[in-house]
Amino acid sequence: MLLGGSYGQMPAIEEAKRRGYYTILCDYLPDNPGQYLVDLYIPASTTDVVAILDIARQHDIDAILGYASDPATYTCAVVSEALDLPGNPPSSIAQLTDKGLFRAAQQQAGLPTPEFRILTGNDVATGQIPDLAFPYIIKPVDSSDTKGVYNVSNEKEFTDLAQEALQFSRSKTLIAETMIDANTVNLHGDGFVIDGQIAFMALGKVMFYAGSTKLKPSATWYPGDIEKNWLPEAERQINKLLQETGFHEGPINIEARADASGTLYLMEIGPRSGGGMTPQTIAHAYGFDMLAATFDLLERKRVVIQTHPAIHTMLMTMHVNDSGTISSIVRDQDLEPFLVEAHLSVKEGDSVKSYDQPASSLGAYIYQFPDDTLLTKNRDDLYHRIIDQIQIAQ
Repeated sequence: MLLGGSYGQMPAIEEAKRRGYYTILCDYLPDNPGQYLVDLYIPASTTDVVAILDIARQHDIDAILGYASDPATYTCAVVSEALDLPGNPPSSIAQLTDKGLFRAAQQQAGLPTPEFRILTGNDVATGQIPDLAFPYIIKPVDSSDTKGVYNVSNEKEFTDLAQEALQFSRSKTLIAETMIDANTVNLHGDGFVIDGQIAFMALGKVMFYAGSTKLKPSATWYPGDIEKNWLPEAERQINKLLQETGFHEGPINIEARADASGTLYLMEIGPRSGGGMTPQTIAHAYGFDMLAATFDLLERKRVVIQTHPAIHTMLMTMHVNDSGTISSIVRDQDLEPFLVEAHLSVKEGDSVKSYDQPASSLGAYIYQFPDDTLLTKNRDDLYHRIIDQIQIAQ
């Protein structure tokens, strides 16, 4: 059973089909593309634990996967526990996917933690303002893909944006936390956990989209330049957090950031693969196929981690800066020899949203280079050469 059939979740469906599974997809969105690849599509919400468990029992499933989706991972954990299938305890998934519980687990484990406050919908409605120094970040405790995440610089911005952020929270709860400078060291990527310890980790350098109040990643390249200096500390903190939460096997999505004083903070640890073709990019860069390894775990097989020396690889999340209709998509011919995968979910004539809005990613391109010249010396130029390939009608 697969939870979620969005464009970014298609690789998991394709892997299941390659392995000969009878595939059942649950997704409440009627336009999801995954429904056309599976054997059985059932329109059900991936967060409706009772309904999904009932469907799983009816069909006597052998495994369940919520690929690249935080909300679906808790449902998977509950179903796996109830049906004695491979997976992680629901309690561990809850601590990693709820941003408030995640910060509490960091504190309990004695790890560096941004100062934070939890606010209910009633707190916001009655005009309560977090007693934190501006600027700080507000975000729903239970959203993903930067939905409802905002950088606020004053009380008016908080008042204006908090209500909007609440719209993306199923529990109507926000977390406000001090901002760790995004202009220092940013690490992003995936890891793979075996027996409660990091067995593989790939963290690259992140470029953020600067056109909104959100901190939304738009490109990541592997390996990072100075990021390798932070890997031992990242691994130490992640292993302590895994022990604290009880997460014992499978892929994790990692975001970490260091402040000007040299303190590394784990910003998020998602108990699932990264979205937007992150595992595929890492497979190109390092040779380890985390999606295949995830299926091996679901089949109760021993995971063998094999890698090769890092190859300079860049993941570009395709987007547009302004909402509108796509007039043309023309790839840069000089960069074409370096393009190893192209995954666009749109075509000419489609209406698209600007990148500061939720669910605005248009797909991803993966580039691989023989050296780091383009990645280290001309990042801004390279970024615009790729993004400008999608034009909006004036």
